[in-house]
Amino acid sequence: MRGAPALLWFRQDLRLSDNPALAAAVERRSPVIPVFVWAPEEEGDWPPGTALRRLAAESGASAVFWNRR
Repeated sequence: MRGAPALLWFRQDLRLSDNPALAAAVERRSPVIPVFVWAPEEEGDWPPGTALRRLAAESGASAVFWNRR
């Protein structure tokens, strides 16, 4: 594996088999950083993905993958 890592954002879909986002991230042949954000007190009207900006910057990730809800 080489290259910048990718973040794999597990939202409400935690399956490992038959997961299109996981398959796409692995296909890049770069490290994959799995991410699950647990923040029930923040559910409501907030822009999705905001919590990943800092993680992407700190990890040097060049891509983020997730499945549609």
